[in-house]
Amino acid sequence: LGFDYITAVEPAAYYSNWFTFFKPEEADDGTLVWTWPGEGKPVSQFDVITGTGPSVLAAAKDPEKYNGRNILLEADLLSPAEIVESISKTLGKQGRVVYADPDEFSLRFPGAHELAEMVKWFNEFGYYGPETDERKHGSGKEISDLLSFDEWLQTGEYNKYL
Repeated sequence: LGFDYITAVEPAAYYSNWFTFFKPEEADDGTLVWTWPGEGKPVSQFDVITGTGPSVLAAAKDPEKYNGRNILLEADLLSPAEIVESISKTLGKQGRVVYADPDEFSLRFPGAHELAEMVKWFNEFGYYGPETDERKHGSGKEISDLLSFDEWLQTGEYNKYL
């Protein structure tokens, strides 16, 4: 490509997705219910707003160190149940996850099919794919202070999605 240095900084799923694409519905008893397509395996996640810029900047400031490396911006590896538990504690409301058949989930709203297919990929291969261990040369945690999901919830950033 003609570049002296190349580093791949790869984001994980966004924490905010739990309040947008997978926004909960409120049951009659006030319980917040998240519907997740398929299994409840853990998914790599991070805060796109506070995590991307500092990680890219750190790699850019030290191009020799990060040359040819894949930096995976995984702040947390959490299951849907763990995510909902943290949200419930933060909001002071009961929450639960319903695991839906991916084909049924695909009919819920425009774009749901793509989300269901994405989650199938996560369940089969992991967020970053089957070759993650061979490809991973570094973690975003090594080059910047990625917020954990609980730390992100404490910032109140999720409020703009409610």
